[in-house]
Amino acid sequence: MKLILNRVALHTGLGIRAWERVVKRTVLLDVVLQSDELINYSMVLERLRLSVTDVHFEYIEDLAKTLAATLISCFAPIKLSLEVKKPSFFKVLESASVQVEYDSGSDS
Repeated sequence: MKLILNRVALHTGLGIRAWERVVKRTVLLDVVLQSDELINYSMVLERLRLSVTDVHFEYIEDLAKTLAATLISCFAPIKLSLEVKKPSFFKVLESASVQVEYDSGSDS
């Protein structure tokens, strides 16, 4: 069974510039959790929110790794796909994103 959560909005500190250390950013997540058991999506949302509250990440990759580790440790999925999107301030770019893929059956 797959739980699919689209465009989850989280507010967190993200960025390396001085002003980015002051202003919280909204990031958008797309999450796919595959499990043999039912997963309560409100619990997933709460765990994601708690893992970024009062934390500042310099890079979107660090944020993605933290969120993936939280989901893996809390829900032990068979597979996980997580995309973290950081909306851009540039007019020519809508967003930048990173993806994390996890498969409990693989060695990586």
